[in-house]
Amino acid sequence: MCCDTLDAVVEEPVSFVKMDLEGWEMPALRGAGGHIAKGRPKLAIAVYHNAEDLRLVYEFVTAFGHGYRTYLRHYTQGWSETVLFFC
Repeated sequence: MCCDTLDAVVEEPVSFVKMDLEGWEMPALRGAGGHIAKGRPKLAIAVYHNAEDLRLVYEFVTAFGHGYRTYLRHYTQGWSETVLFFC
């Protein structure tokens, strides 16, 4: 299987990015770093696949200094389906 990054494939500005990639959110965010840095898109990122994802995703996105407002939402009674929003 072959895949590319969002930065490598999409040239036009991106306004919204949603990721639920079964634990691959951090590599995918790094691959979208150019779009996040330049365009400040709204983000909805799943943070429940790995224990450290909540911290890592938050630190990565806020390091761009865009002043995002963040919201955390949990959608089920179990441990899964927690999403961190950046607006």
